Amino acid sequence: SRRFDLTHREAKRFLDAGGLGDVQQASAYYVKGLANSGSHLLDLLRFFLGEAEWVQSTPSKSFSSLENDANCDGLVMFKSEGNPRVISKVLCSIQSLDVKAYWMFELRIYGTKGLLEIKDSGFTFRYYSPKDSPRFSGFKELQEERLPFPEHQQEMLPNAVKNLVNCLEQQDIPWCEGE
Repeated sequence: SRRFDLTHREAKRFLDAGGLGDVQQASAYYVKGLANSGSHLLDLLRFFLGEAEWVQSTPSKSFSSLENDANCDGLVMFKSEGNPRVISKVLCSIQSLDVKAYWMFELRIYGTKGLLEIKDSGFTFRYYSPKDSPRFSGFKELQEERLPFPEHQQEMLPNAVKNLVNCLEQQDIPWCEGE
């Protein structure tokens, strides 16, 4: 569903244009089962980083609250071919947390030019760029800056319907093909 959010689409354009430089790694956190919010997280990772080459996972001890929908922790290696923002393969760690403790849906994408952080169920965006370290001479540290792309009002479902209508009436390409 986040593919239909215009701010997520702006973030993807920013990544595609090399705004983070070479993507190095990513990390992600979720709760409430792999098929529930975990599926949205995996789709968002594919949206930003491309297709997975391999996956390694293990069952998590974190409580999911959904019968027959366990949490899993693991690693996903994303392919680099055909992906203009990824020079080498990108490894992403995915970790689940106990939904009884709190809700969590977060993603961090680390590049050579900074960090893109997506928090608060995927609707708060933060951008950090490397600046000279005030503590360590000759080193840089990530410091928060203004987002380098516009934020939009959250209208995922209305945008999904508009995209569907445009696909039917104008032969547009679907923003999400359901794969």
